[in-house]
Amino acid sequence: MSTAVILAGGQSRRMGKDKMTLFYRGKTFPQAALERFSAYFDTVWLSLADGGKYPELAAPRLTDLIPGCGPMSGLHAALHTTGDDGVFLVAGDMPFSDPRAALCVMELAAGYDIAAAAGESGRPEPLFAYYAKTVLPYVEEALNNGEFRLSSLFSKAKTRIVTPEMFGNLWSDKLLLNINTPEDYTRLSGLFSPESD
Repeated sequence: MSTAVILAGGQSRRMGKDKMTLFYRGKTFPQAALERFSAYFDTVWLSLADGGKYPELAAPRLTDLIPGCGPMSGLHAALHTTGDDGVFLVAGDMPFSDPRAALCVMELAAGYDIAAAAGESGRPEPLFAYYAKTVLPYVEEALNNGEFRLSSLFSKAKTRIVTPEMFGNLWSDKLLLNINTPEDYTRLSGLFSPESD
């Protein structure tokens, strides 16, 4: 079984509006992500701070059990609720997130608690990563200590960093691109111009 969790519960402070309502190629970010990942994963969940948001999206929903702690809340709810041995976590604002690359990360996670993709800089991306259920005690400890950065888990659990070379032909320079600001969204529109297709 393979389980993906699309995080769509952020507050979009830097965007100035709910970025999960923005469109790319005719679909909202979470709608497009759900369609991509559902084609490859057995189960795809939508992780939300408010389970009633985006009623138009047909997907099983995870609602934060401990609200207000960002993606750490989403991971906590996912590990508590889903029935698989672990989950692949992907940010809803990554328009080029590739489920085939996600499955590659999961394969490379064998024997590890966490496997996270890293770009050319070598810095792992906690929002394109696999987390085994064995991570749950570290997640609960972090929440109890007020530590909400997912990257804080890497030094506590057995973690594998998946470099671009390890992806083979699945790697793309845009794989880990996320959209945080109006400027990011403007550049994204340029990437989708007819000249770039």
